[in-house]
Amino acid sequence: MLEPVLPSTTKNSRGARFGGLDALRGIASLLVVLYHYTSQHASVIGPHNAKLWIDFNYPAIGVQIFFVISGFVIFMTLERSRRARDFAIARFARLYPAFVACMLLTAACVWTTGFNPRHLGVVDFLVNFILVVGLYGSVYVDPSYWTLTVEVCFYVGLGLFFFLVQHRCVSKEDDFAASLRNPLPYAAIAWVSFAVRERIAHGDSLFTPTALAFDYLYAHLFVVGIALYGFSQKKIMVPGLLLVAAVAAGSMGEGGHFHATAAIKILAFAAVVQFAMMIPVRPLAAAAAAFLGEISYPLYLLHQVIGFAAIRKLEAMDVNANAAVVLVMMGMVVLAYLVHRIVERPAQRLIKRWQARTQVRSTSGVVSASHPAA
Repeated sequence: MLEPVLPSTTKNSRGARFGGLDALRGIASLLVVLYHYTSQHASVIGPHNAKLWIDFNYPAIGVQIFFVISGFVIFMTLERSRRARDFAIARFARLYPAFVACMLLTAACVWTTGFNPRHLGVVDFLVNFILVVGLYGSVYVDPSYWTLTVEVCFYVGLGLFFFLVQHRCVSKEDDFAASLRNPLPYAAIAWVSFAVRERIAHGDSLFTPTALAFDYLYAHLFVVGIALYGFSQKKIMVPGLLLVAAVAAGSMGEGGHFHATAAIKILAFAAVVQFAMMIPVRPLAAAAAAFLGEISYPLYLLHQVIGFAAIRKLEAMDVNANAAVVLVMMGMVVLAYLVHRIVERPAQRLIKRWQARTQVRSTSGVVSASHPAA
């Protein structure tokens, strides 16, 4: 599950890379993979052919870490975007090319191996090209894609708020100003409060289109990430208010009862992300962290259907389940790296070059119109 969906370069305000965040999102991806290949295997395929050394039955940890990191990084990215168009193009470059490549590989696996646990049809496959397939209730090519709907809706909602509301009330340099005119805390508190109300009213339904669009279950984690970004900007009051609201909202369970264990867990996720940002990363460790961060998105997109098909095939050949899981995890890392190098990075470079050229032409047009003799 994720949001494994982050900018390819995670840097702080001085341009130095947050190597710890790169490593953390890669680790979060590996945790999601480990959960699917161990604990969830029985519900998709059946029991493994041998007792596993590890049975990782914590499905939400990786996803929750992803969403906290997304709140941090996407707000940081918005602050660096001059226009909504720049932000939209950057998000498209980050998400779509790798998504299409991974979706085609997964669909090819489904139709060549006959392993089709989701009963994917041609129409469902075509609908997946819209990326936010969760809003239409169609079958995902890979079940992990549900988080893409949550992430994209978050990007759209925050982007609209940021460019249409936030910067009409406060300056871009002071998004965390402790001012009654700052709409950020009002919007964040309204969002998590709405999510809590809907969760209490309709239960913990996660996969309905409305629940995915407004993120009933995990909205508070995005707000935690935004709060952590505010703390990184040396602000206290507004980020502190956001953090309190997020913890309170995330701790409200069925019937509106407060759960202290949920509050502790949310604070633990915040602490893990904060700690990852503060870790001094040496050159060799930075390279490893960057590698994990770079492959996290394609690894997340590729791992489930293709991985299950590969494990099933290996175990049918009498390969021990433990060896099969390790081999498939290694194979998925290699495949994710290939997608990153062959598709993701080149596509991002091409889109950035196109964006730069269009910006130059736009600037030239303004100059020519203002100065006919130029």
